[in-house]
Amino acid sequence: MLHHALRAKGVTSGGGGSPTLEYVTHAKITSGSTITIPASAQAGDIAVIQNRATAVAGSPTNVVPANFTEVIHMLSSNNATRVRTSYKKLVSGDPGSSVGVNYAAFTTGAICWIFRPSTAIASLSVASLNKVMTDSDPGSQTVASQTAPYLVLGDCGSSATPSFNSTWYDTTDIAGYVRGGYVIVNSSPGSYSIDMNDLGSRNHLISFALVPTFA
Repeated sequence: MLHHALRAKGVTSGGGGSPTLEYVTHAKITSGSTITIPASAQAGDIAVIQNRATAVAGSPTNVVPANFTEVIHMLSSNNATRVRTSYKKLVSGDPGSSVGVNYAAFTTGAICWIFRPSTAIASLSVASLNKVMTDSDPGSQTVASQTAPYLVLGDCGSSATPSFNSTWYDTTDIAGYVRGGYVIVNSSPGSYSIDMNDLGSRNHLISFALVPTFA
């Protein structure tokens, strides 16, 4: 089954105790070299950071947020644009703290999404990862179905204001020249098709599933 329709945030499965995921909040920056994990997050929550930076000369700083796991890191062919997506199961002390991100004085954007599991998770794994950075049309990507519950995450960017060309997400937001979005799949798992508009140079498109294993 291929899903394109908008889903409500934090949809629950109503499965009589089956674990679920819900959206909590997100933060974003359009300048600076750090992003603050929202204070309303809690230990055990899932944080995902989507980040893009472009330099006028040289390359943006190359920073993995401290104690996050990198999903993907890409550098444009001219080395001017750096893109990174990372995730973490939060621990005590993380909410309200700041972590470093790729940075350049010309443009920097980052989004930090927070999701909450209904029961404790033991680990997180990435599945069905798609990635491209190109000066032409990135083409469509498909994130394959997983065992619910799971998250589908995507981000796109360009030298112009980025946009997805279909409403595949629950929520989307933009920070500088990176646009991110997600779907929470608590029930009725299926594949998701993700695409962006061709907006000029250094188009990037990333999509994947983030799958929790519950404790």
